[in-house]
Amino acid sequence: SAMVPNYHLRLASGQMRYDVGLDEIRLPLQPGEAVEVLDGTWKPARIHRLGSADPTKHGYIVEVEDGDAPASRVSARQLRCRFPAGDEVEVYFGHRQGWARCVVVDPAAASGSQELLGGRGGSLEGWRLSANWRRSAGAAGCTAVLVQREGSAVLTVPSFLVRRAAETE
Repeated sequence: SAMVPNYHLRLASGQMRYDVGLDEIRLPLQPGEAVEVLDGTWKPARIHRLGSADPTKHGYIVEVEDGDAPASRVSARQLRCRFPAGDEVEVYFGHRQGWARCVVVDPAAASGSQELLGGRGGSLEGWRLSANWRRSAGAAGCTAVLVQREGSAVLTVPSFLVRRAAETE
């Protein structure tokens, strides 16, 4: 069965973490990046600037979209990635296919059936997802993202299998 890859990571402090699953990793957020901020409910926002040299520890300066409030410092734990419709992303399709370019699809515009990637009954049913993903699905850091690969059906994937597309020249 396919498995979500695990990584050995060296933290900024020099400490090592072993066998860390993709569902437990988030790259540091960057200025201008689309996110959702937890403020009672999840609200669309953008990273305005980094709050310090170590924003994952000390927070990010975030501007809530469609709001009048000034930018404010928010803990990394109150943020999750947001992938607006039309954005180019890369989705991890397993060790054989690796990362592939896709486009984020607006749920309102999605038609027809959607395959579920990485979940029960889905096309990658055998993937070993860590207990962290099962606990946090739909809650803290993970969301469902609708994506479409050129010439393929619309897929619903857990956000930890999605990353911003690398800039190409």
